[in-house]
Amino acid sequence: MNKELENKIKEDIKKSGFPLEIESSLILNKKGWSVVNSSRYYNENKKDYSEIDIVATKEHEIKGIKNILIIECKKFHEGQWVFFKQEISKPNVYNLNIVENGRNISSYSWFDKNLMANHHYLKNPICTYSIVPHTKGKGEVNEKKQKMIYDAVSQVVEALMFYLIRDNKMLNQNNINEIYLVYPVIVFDGPLFSASVKEGDIELKEENHIQLLFSLQLNNPFQIQWDYKSRKVIKQKNIIIDIVKKEYFEEYLKNFN
Repeated sequence: MNKELENKIKEDIKKSGFPLEIESSLILNKKGWSVVNSSRYYNENKKDYSEIDIVATKEHEIKGIKNILIIECKKFHEGQWVFFKQEISKPNVYNLNIVENGRNISSYSWFDKNLMANHHYLKNPICTYSIVPHTKGKGEVNEKKQKMIYDAVSQVVEALMFYLIRDNKMLNQNNINEIYLVYPVIVFDGPLFSASVKEGDIELKEENHIQLLFSLQLNNPFQIQWDYKSRKVIKQKNIIIDIVKKEYFEEYLKNFN
């Protein structure tokens, strides 16, 4: 093979972000996860098929529960992702993405009292806003970089909602007594920072793991049974997205041991 052509092909592959997907998959395999790469699903918003980089599944330590990671991998070539921390109330059980057989008494109350007490969603401050600073280049270039965050979040949320709706229907139609906990994750290869505003000044901190709060207004509100007596109508779905640096991904997976 022509050496110049070979080097060009290798460089194009590295820029594509595909090696990041492979590296992440190998880590998941090593940690006992079942991995599906480049999973295609029907996107109701686009009325066409979309693709998510990785869907990984592993049995929870509690029998009958599965952890499912919906993962988008992003490589950033220039600049930084910055997310602003907010002092808001800690996430509750409704930030979990739970799939279950609704014919039985809901597990929400149990999760709230047990699982959420030591859940990794409670370990870090919540971020609610993101930017790519204008450190280099023109404004229009920066706008394209900013859109990369928007696209990554949209891709992982759209895939998450597909799996939640599909699997909920599957469990209920077939009366399957299992519970799935589904987590949206972005594995990021690039500089990652949190920012906080204090007394008019901005404090920056380099991070390995950011938790982004994403609020989704539902077209079709749904009702859940909280316990034997009470019910709750969900009109807005609050979603926590774990944004994890490539170098920290293996450590992050310890949250699911």
